[in-house]
Amino acid sequence: MLWSKRYAPLPVGTHLLAPAPEDILVERERERVFIRAFVQQSFELV
Repeated sequence: MLWSKRYAPLPVGTHLLAPAPEDILVERERERVFIRAFVQQSFELV
């Protein structure tokens, strides 16, 4: 049961598909940076 520490309890068979919490945070941060850059670029074009 190594995955139980890393993943939230989910129905059997789906735990391998669940991203780790830290992966979600990294992805969210990357998305935020991308959106900020995109918005900045949009303002520069105007």
